[in-house]
Amino acid sequence: MSVDTELILPGKVVTRMKILLTILLGVSLSGPLYPADEPVLSIGDPLPAMDISDFVQGGKVTTLDKNRVYILEFWATW
Repeated sequence: MSVDTELILPGKVVTRMKILLTILLGVSLSGPLYPADEPVLSIGDPLPAMDISDFVQGGKVTTLDKNRVYILEFWATW
């Protein structure tokens, strides 16, 4: 005669599942364990190379002036 331990001890199974889910959630939210290789930009750094053809107001853009403010707006359709 075999006895199903899950029917006798359902609390232990639920407790183990809670512990496992907590560990999985913690690992998934912890992020990468090593820093990204991407460069970090700071205020005053030169603009990275971009392909800018035109702005909303004005014509073609060939160079970016240092003492002028530029606003970049990115769009995405999901």
